[in-house]
Amino acid sequence: MIINQDDITNYTNYNKIYIPQEYVNQNYIYRFNGDYITIMTNNNCRTSYNTTYCDCRQYNYKTNVITNVYECSVSGTQTQQIPYTSISTDINDSVYIRDRFIQDKGIYIGIFIIGIIIAILMTKRGAYR
Repeated sequence: MIINQDDITNYTNYNKIYIPQEYVNQNYIYRFNGDYITIMTNNNCRTSYNTTYCDCRQYNYKTNVITNVYECSVSGTQTQQIPYTSISTDINDSVYIRDRFIQDKGIYIGIFIIGIIIAILMTKRGAYR
């Protein structure tokens, strides 16, 4: 339940997409393309028949993988554009990395609890008879 303004601010901070720092620039265009985000840069641009081609990359935000540079058309509107304010360089905004961290910590805690239970059962009276 949201109680005060701080809770609202914290909740809206989760609405961001993590992209590594070296691929974030206010002059770039970010577009959804399935599980990928197309990062359209303003590097090595050329114009051919009213179409502008620049360097682009594909970033899979679910697995945190980025492709090599390739040339793509930055003219027109192929898919929805992601506002720059929704882009984050904070690693904690990466769903994949955050889920893996929580999963790993859950496994460690589970093993620790099972170890304690086994130790308690082994030290009970009659366990060594």
